[in-house]
Amino acid sequence: GWLVGVNAGANFYITDGIVGGIVGDIAWSDVSGSLYDDAYQYSIDWQGSLRGKLGFDAGAFMPYLTGGLAFAHGTFDFEDSSDSQTHLGWTVGAGVEIAATEDLSIDVLYRYSNFGEKDYFGETEAPLSLDQHAVTVGLNWKF
Repeated sequence: GWLVGVNAGANFYITDGIVGGIVGDIAWSDVSGSLYDDAYQYSIDWQGSLRGKLGFDAGAFMPYLTGGLAFAHGTFDFEDSSDSQTHLGWTVGAGVEIAATEDLSIDVLYRYSNFGEKDYFGETEAPLSLDQHAVTVGLNWKF
């Protein structure tokens, strides 16, 4: 599926060449799937995170590691019934930020997110667990 969203954050120097930061993001999601020969349909409607960031300033590019809190809103459909839950979990990843201009950079990131499990339709025997591997590309504007 696709993600379209925004993020905001701040970077700061910890020591010479080592950069720390914090970033939050929220995205509309078009991620979906099915279980048991399409009898059950599920989707992630939106998702986001609040993460720490640790990188190395290499001039025009900065490789970094990131990790923190992840959340997602899931919808689970079965026959004529539908239920929605907000999942809470964790995420980790690695990326690189490449300077395009003095104020604009391109951010390429791989992230694994485990959004945890929730009981849908009041059933506790078979909770739905959501996790995701994602590669994202974004533009960062610095001010």
